[in-house]
Amino acid sequence: MVIGDLIKRDLISCSPDTKVRDVAKLMKKYDIGGVVIVNEHNQPLGFVTDRDIVVRLISEDGSLDTKVEDIMTRRCIRIKYYADCGEAMRTMGACQVRRIMVVDDEDKVLGVVSLRDLVLYNKTYPRVNITLKNISRDSTQKTKVQEALRVDDYRT
Repeated sequence: MVIGDLIKRDLISCSPDTKVRDVAKLMKKYDIGGVVIVNEHNQPLGFVTDRDIVVRLISEDGSLDTKVEDIMTRRCIRIKYYADCGEAMRTMGACQVRRIMVVDDEDKVLGVVSLRDLVLYNKTYPRVNITLKNISRDSTQKTKVQEALRVDDYRT
């Protein structure tokens, strides 16, 4: 199955000068956790999640009138719509992301596929399970290493 077949809804996107307040309203209206930020040609500039709003704005006492470009993640992990689901899973695992933008040959965003979408796909195609477990394992191992690096060394 190609990754483009997993796109379940119309793309919810906005421009970089959209206020965070309006992005949050979009997330609520469409019951989504993230919005793609695009240019005038519908090419990806970034992505903002509900977590980005909390961590990068609210926790810093920022204004909801802030432009979304000021808090968005600029790293746009993307994949062509005709790539297979295995390639999408490998890319998500290698980049440690839970969402990936699906684009056409002109780099225009067609939609977003999440790790959840791939898990649901996994129920239909069990062989995908191994790859998903490896993504989770890699994430867990990375977290353990990060925690270990933060622990103070009390040896004398």
